[in-house]
Amino acid sequence: MTFLLMPFAASLLYVFGALFLKNASARGVGVWRTAVVTNVIFGFVFSTLWFLGGRLREAAAWTEPAIAAALFLTGQVLSLVALKRGDVSVATPVLGIKVVLVAFFVTLVLG
Repeated sequence: MTFLLMPFAASLLYVFGALFLKNASARGVGVWRTAVVTNVIFGFVFSTLWFLGGRLREAAAWTEPAIAAALFLTGQVLSLVALKRGDVSVATPVLGIKVVLVAFFVTLVLG
């Protein structure tokens, strides 16, 4: 039953993260600098998964992860533009509800 609370917790964490990011931006830390630093850190952390082994897929199977990565990058850039240019009281609730909407649409599509 706790899996029902995960989208709610994720949306709350996103809202708090966006508020902290906007506050840091107001204090002089750039939004883009924060995004680059966190993406580099996550790149180093998740690149250690290569050492766990496994097998590489054929070249045709790399299109889906590449499309997902492009969509993720586009979403991240657009949400950072919304936080940089827009008001936090408008952008944060709209961006925070996306996690709940994803859970709803996954349930609707996959059953």
